[in-house]
Order: sequence, then structure tokens, then C-alpha cells
Amino acid sequence: MEPLTLVILSIVCSCVLATAGITNLVTNKASFREAILSSIVGLFLTALFFVTAIGVVGPDRVRNGLPRTEISAGEFAVAFIYQDGVDISLGLSMINEETTGANMERRLRLYQFKKDAFEGEIKNDAKNLVVIETGTFKKLRLE
Repeated sequence: MEPLTLVILSIVCSCVLATAGITNLVTNKASFREAILSSIVGLFLTALFFVTAIGVVGPDRVRNGLPRTEISAGEFAVAFIYQDGVDISLGLSMINEETTGANMERRLRLYQFKKDAFEGEIKNDAKNLVVIETGTFKKLRLE
């Protein structure tokens, strides 16, 4: 679920619960204290939902700027390769999983691996990265 959708959903829930409390007050079916209490409970539940949603969705959506060090098995398009000592930094052009068809987007993601993780020669002009997984072991190959 998109973060904006979660914000809108939490605002709608808050408004519905607050409106229910005010409606009870206006129709004299509840005391002023009960109306305020139901509004406060509504706001508390909305805040709890919002904090939980951010805790679940946030770490996946918001990155801290560091390169990724984990990658799934498959074949990826290489945008650039940078070697620095024992570290190899790769810019990989990946398809955004949330877009399809005519709206398909490609994103550039930065990955960093140790030289030991690569099989064979590390070519600076390579165009593809192949990740082979056997059990818990992954081997990277630049082609």
C-alpha cells in the first residue's frame, strides 16, 4: 500500500470516528463527556494505525543512502561499475515492481559487493550482472 494511501485512510478513519462522537452529542444520545471520549479514542486509534503503517512500510520505502549489499538471483542490466580496492560498486538499472505496461519505470540502484563475491574477471565494460544462487551461496558474474 502506498504511503499517501495510508495517510488518507487514517485521516478518513479519524474524521469518521470524530463525527460519530459529535453526532452522538448533537442528537442528545450521549453526554458531552462520551462524545469527547469517543473522539479521543478515534484520534488515538488513527495515530496508532498511522505509526504502525509507517513502521511497516517506511523501512522499505525510505533508504538511508547507503548502497545495498543483498541481491536476489537473476540477470540485471549494469549502468556502471566502480572498483575501489576490495569493493565493487555497481549501478544496476532495474524495473520498478509497482509499475507495469506503458507506465513501466526503470530505476537506478546502487549495490556494493566484495571482489571475492565475483566469479571470473571483473570487466569495466560489462553490460549484465548474473546472480547465481545455490542454496545460501550466491555467486556474481559480470558479462
